[in-house]
Amino acid sequence: MRKSINSLSSLSFLRQRRAHRASHSNFYLCVTLIVAPSFAATAATALPPIQPTAHMGTVSQQLYLQVFINGNRVAQLLPFDQRGESIWASSDVLRKIGFKLTNQGSSEVNLNTLPAVTFNYDATTQSLALTAPTDTLELDTTKLQGPEMATLQATPGTGALLNYDLYAVHNPDSNSTLSGSSEMRYFSPLGVLNNTMLTTLQTQSNSGSSSGSSYYDYSRRTRNVRLDTAWNSYWPESEISLSVGDTTTSYLPWTRSIRVGGIRLGRDFSLKPYRITSPLPAFMGTAVLPSAIDLYIDGIKRYNGQLPAGPFQLENMPVVSGMGNAQVELTDALGRRTVVDIPFYSSNTLLAKGLSDWSVEAGYVRKDYGYASFSYEKDPVYSATGRYGISNNLTLEGHGEYSGRVVTLGAGAVATVGVLGQVSASYSASRSDDRQGSKYSLGYQWQNRRFNIGMNTVRSTEDYRDVASVYANSSTPRVTESAVAGVSLDNLGSLNLSYVHTRYGNNIPTAYYYSGSNNNAYTYYSSTATSNRYVGAYWSKSFGNHATVSLSYNRSLNSPRTNMVFLGLSMYFDNNLTVGSSVQRSTGQNSYGLSASQWTREETGWNWTVQGQKNPQSTYGNAEVSYRSLKGDYRVGVNAYEHTNSAYAGASGSVVAMDGGLFAGRKVYDGFAVVSTSGVPDVPVMLQNRQIGLTDAQGRLMISPLNAYQKNQVSIDALNLPTTMKIDKVNINVAPQRDSGAMVKFELRPVRAATLTLHDGAGTVIAVGAPLNLNGNATGSVTGYDGLAYLEDLEDDNTLLVSLPQGPCTVRFSYPKTAVAIPAIGPLTCE
Repeated sequence: MRKSINSLSSLSFLRQRRAHRASHSNFYLCVTLIVAPSFAATAATALPPIQPTAHMGTVSQQLYLQVFINGNRVAQLLPFDQRGESIWASSDVLRKIGFKLTNQGSSEVNLNTLPAVTFNYDATTQSLALTAPTDTLELDTTKLQGPEMATLQATPGTGALLNYDLYAVHNPDSNSTLSGSSEMRYFSPLGVLNNTMLTTLQTQSNSGSSSGSSYYDYSRRTRNVRLDTAWNSYWPESEISLSVGDTTTSYLPWTRSIRVGGIRLGRDFSLKPYRITSPLPAFMGTAVLPSAIDLYIDGIKRYNGQLPAGPFQLENMPVVSGMGNAQVELTDALGRRTVVDIPFYSSNTLLAKGLSDWSVEAGYVRKDYGYASFSYEKDPVYSATGRYGISNNLTLEGHGEYSGRVVTLGAGAVATVGVLGQVSASYSASRSDDRQGSKYSLGYQWQNRRFNIGMNTVRSTEDYRDVASVYANSSTPRVTESAVAGVSLDNLGSLNLSYVHTRYGNNIPTAYYYSGSNNNAYTYYSSTATSNRYVGAYWSKSFGNHATVSLSYNRSLNSPRTNMVFLGLSMYFDNNLTVGSSVQRSTGQNSYGLSASQWTREETGWNWTVQGQKNPQSTYGNAEVSYRSLKGDYRVGVNAYEHTNSAYAGASGSVVAMDGGLFAGRKVYDGFAVVSTSGVPDVPVMLQNRQIGLTDAQGRLMISPLNAYQKNQVSIDALNLPTTMKIDKVNINVAPQRDSGAMVKFELRPVRAATLTLHDGAGTVIAVGAPLNLNGNATGSVTGYDGLAYLEDLEDDNTLLVSLPQGPCTVRFSYPKTAVAIPAIGPLTCE
C-alpha cells in the first residue's frame, strides 16, 4: 500500500528581487532549501482538480487515522475510507492536511492518484504518513527568532548625589590656582534634577623692593560659572524622555546642535539598550522534511535549532554592520546536509521598517557657555528632527529650525543598495534677513571585515544660515569634503588613508575673547575666505599582547605645504607595565617622546606614570602618582617646562545620600547602587562577578558604575557569612534609572541551627531516612548517615519526635545559650 518514487536531494536558491518603488522594497534575503523527493517546481502550485471517482461498489471501511505530512504531525484524527487496497479521502480532509486544492468541492479521491505523493498506512498504529512536494502544500511558516535580551524593569531610588573634581596647581612664581567642577543630582522615580558648576580660585603674590623700600602685593580672584541645570524624566516603556532646563537640540549628520534653555521632548532608544533599532537581515526558505538548522555569519555560528517540514524564516539575527556572508545549513531527518551562501549588507544607521525617531525643542539659545552663568538670547527658537524607516532599506530624515531671524528646513535619506553599500543625501534651504540659502550633502559608505571606504561632501551657498550661525557665532562651512579608506593586512597590520577639505566663506569667526570684569564676550571675524586641505596615512601593527607599532603621515596641501611624520612604539609587560617611545618630524624639526606607566587591575591600588618630550624649542617632563580607592581617586604630580616648574594635586569622587546613610565613593557617571546586607558587616559584595568591596559597620556599601536600564548582577559571597546566618538569594539583577541610584537588599537573618547525633534505646545509631518532627511541626528532614540530623529554628528547649519502623520515639534537648556557630549536640538517646 506504499506509493514510491525515486528520492534525491535538490537545492534551489532564490533571492527576492528588489521592487523599483521604495514602498515595496524589503530587506529579506530569501533562500529555499529543499531536501526531498524530486519534483518539478516553479511557482507555488496546487493539486489538479479532484474528479469524483467511482469505487465500483467496493466494501468501504472508515478509519480515523493519525496523519503525518512530510514528518509533521497533524493535530487531529482525520477520517479516511479503506476500499480494498486503496485509501480514499475527501477534499475537506486533504485541505486539513495542508494540500492546496483548485476546486472547492467535497469530492473523494484515491490517494494513489495524487501526483508526486507517497503514503504509508500503518494499521498497527493507525497512522498515515504522507510525503508531498512542498509547493502543493499550505504549511504554516515557522518563525525562528534570534536571541533577545529580556528588558529589565528599572528600579529607581530616591536620594541625592554630589560629583566633584578638584585640581590645584602651584608654581615658584607664587601663582596658585584651585579649580573644581561639581555636579549635584536629586533623583527619584519621577526623574532627575541636576546642576553642574565650574569654580576657579586664583591667587598671586609679588614681593620686592623699590627705592629702598620693600613691597608685597597679594591678589585673589574667585569665579563661579553655572553650566547646566535641568529636570529630566524618562519613560522606558514608550522610549520617551523629557528635559526641562538647559539642554541641546537634536541633530542629524547634516545638521548642527546648539545649547538652549527650554524644553526637549523626544524618542530615546537608549532607554531600552537591548533593543536593536537598525534593520536585521531575515533568511527564508523551505524544508521538506523535519530538519536541524544552523546559521553562520562570517563563519561564526549565530543560531541552531530544529525545524518542522515547511517554510521557515530566520529573524532578528545579530550581524555586524557592513558587508557580510551568511551560511544556512539544513540537515534533514535522513541525515542529508544542504548548505547555501547568502551575501548581505547591513547598516546600523538605518531604522527598521515602521520605526520612527523624533525630537522637538523650544527655548532660548545659550550664549557664552562656560563663561557666563545666565546668558541667553532674547529670541525664542524652535527645532524639530525626525527619522522614519520607510522600509528596511530606506530611512527618511527631516529637520527644521525657526526663530525670529532665521528659518531652516531640510530633508534627507539613507539607503542601502543591495550589497553595494550605503548612500545618503540631504537638501536644506534657509531664509534669514530676506536672504535665501541652501545646502546639500552626498555620502557613500561600504565596508566588510577587511576593507572600508567612505566619501562625503557637504556644500552650502554664501547666504545659507541656521540657528547656530545666527545666534552662536558658529559659521557654516561652504565646503566640507572627506574620503577615507582602510584595509586589514592580516599579519602586516592595518592601513588607513584619509583626505579632508574644508572651506569657509567671508565673515567667519576667528577668535573669541571673554572679559571677566564686565562679563562681555567679543568675537573677531575674518574678511577673507579660507580653505584647508589635508591628506593622511596611518599604519599600525600589534605583536600579540606585547607591543604595538604605529606610523602616520600627514600633509597639508595648503600654501605653504607642510609634512608631519610620526613613529610610535608601545611595549606591554606582564606586570601591567607599559613603556612607550615616539619620534616626530614636522616642518623640518624633530621631537622625541618617552613614557612609562603602570596601572593596577584591581579595584583599588597605586598607579604611576612618567613622560618626557624634547623638541628644538623646549623640553617638557611630567611625573605623577595616583591612588584609586573605593572612596575616590587621588593624584599628585610635578611638571617641568624649560625653566618653569609646577606641582599639582587632584581628587575626584562622589558623596551620596540615600537610604538614611551618607556614602563616599568614586565619581558616578551613570547609575549606582547601595547594597544592604541587613546590618551584617564585612560581607564581600561583587558586581558582575568582580569583587568591589566589603559592607561597612551598618552592613551597607555603595557600588558603581552600573549601566542604566541594563542587567547588572550584584551578588554577595555567602561563603564568608557566619554559619549562623541564612540568606534566600545571593544574586540580584538590578537596573537603575539613568543618573540615579537603586537599593539592593539582601535579606540575611540569624538562624538557630544544630547538628544532632541520634541513638535508639539500645545505643545504636538511628537508621537513615527516619522522618523528624520538631516541637510539633513537621520539618521535612530525615536522619542521615551515622544518626546525624540537621535542624533549624530551634528554641531554648526542644522536643524531637523520630518516626521509626517499630514506632515513634522522643528526644528532648536544650539549645546552648553560648553558641556562636552551629553546635553539634549528642549523641542523644531517642526513647
